[in-house]
Amino acid sequence: FIKFWDVASGRLLGQVSLADTPNSLTFSSDGTKLAVASNLEVTSIDPVARQIGASIREAGGDSLSFSSDGSHVYVNSAGSIKIVDPIAGRVTLTFPEPFALVPTMSVSSDGSVISVTYESPESVEGFALSPDGTKIVTYTLDRSVDTGSGADNVRLATWDARTGKYVSEVKFSGDLIHTIRFSPEGNLLGIGNRNEIWIWDTRNWQVKEKLTGHTGEIVDLAFAIQGAKLLSASSDGTVRVWSLEE
Repeated sequence: FIKFWDVASGRLLGQVSLADTPNSLTFSSDGTKLAVASNLEVTSIDPVARQIGASIREAGGDSLSFSSDGSHVYVNSAGSIKIVDPIAGRVTLTFPEPFALVPTMSVSSDGSVISVTYESPESVEGFALSPDGTKIVTYTLDRSVDTGSGADNVRLATWDARTGKYVSEVKFSGDLIHTIRFSPEGNLLGIGNRNEIWIWDTRNWQVKEKLTGHTGEIVDLAFAIQGAKLLSASSDGTVRVWSLEE
């Protein structure tokens, strides 16, 4: 079920029954649409009438996000990102394309390019849509790499959100990632890296700050609307509020 509540009074307003247990849900920016992802499908719901608008069976997944104009939904589905048109009730694009080749550069410490190889994109494990809706950042963990060695085992790739074209990527040594989130301005990206929060500057893709204090894995992040604060939820049973002001 999806249950609708009056926040001020805590009163249950109603509920909608789904065919499968929901994994994730999100509202459009204007609040007029609700999208729900389950393993079987993506369902669009009118939150006022509390009626199901469409169910797209081939787009089931574990996380999703509305485009900035509310016309499309992005879903992390079976190792890929699917763009769903809820009005038409169909998937319009899937990426990365498993048979496409994308350039991957190896760069030396002085910034010079050592080599360029062309590889098929790997599957993705999670994503974040930029606030302006122009790009998607995905992460992929290479579990064949020994994380204790300090080797770069996480690929943080950027894609054009409209065309699904590969743009660029950075690699870093990570441990266990459950969530990534953009700040409202899009200049920062928060990543829960096991029990640490890494704040990335998206202008140069450098780690700006590491926030420590949680004793359990970071399971979700949320930036405040003004972007000066960050909330983190952890498996240690706590929610923390962080100041990001200089």
